[in-house]
Amino acid sequence: MNFIKTFEDFFPPDWCKDTISYFENNKSLHVDGYMGKWGILGNTEICINLGDERWQSLVDGLDESVALYKKDYDLLDTNISPWGLFQYCQLMKYKQGESYTQEHCEHGPGIDGNLIDLKRVIAWQINLNTIRNNGGETWFRYYDHTISPNEGSLTFWPAGWTHMHKGLVSSDNEKYIITGWFNFL
Repeated sequence: MNFIKTFEDFFPPDWCKDTISYFENNKSLHVDGYMGKWGILGNTEICINLGDERWQSLVDGLDESVALYKKDYDLLDTNISPWGLFQYCQLMKYKQGESYTQEHCEHGPGIDGNLIDLKRVIAWQINLNTIRNNGGETWFRYYDHTISPNEGSLTFWPAGWTHMHKGLVSSDNEKYIITGWFNFL
């Protein structure tokens, strides 16, 4: 058991394409991806406020799917402190030849010692486009498990060190994802 669960085709193709268009049409919101001591990552991202009405279908989809995830891991609702969807997430683009190559988990101090990251319980990722037979996966070392980049797929996994992961490079394709967390309240 690896606690990694993917829901294929969870978000519809039109929603994925609209989200990619949102990214491409809002260049003024783009920032360079950044990760603690490793610095600039090479990707471009937009910080999404899930409280914005525009993202209600994303929030609804995450609420519905995490309920399905919890059916497999029922102690998540009874044996740990209360937790819920974190208000912010990242909409990311990796150009051809780029990926999040640093193995990492979703725990640890944030930028400048901000400890908000320590509150993460579950990470999630939505693939907005499909990459076939040429990299672009997310790979979990300890389980030798890969998440294939399939348009509309949604994956959950525990945020801790047991789920170190990294992106695998696609030399021919751009990759678009949205990623975020469920945090302790």
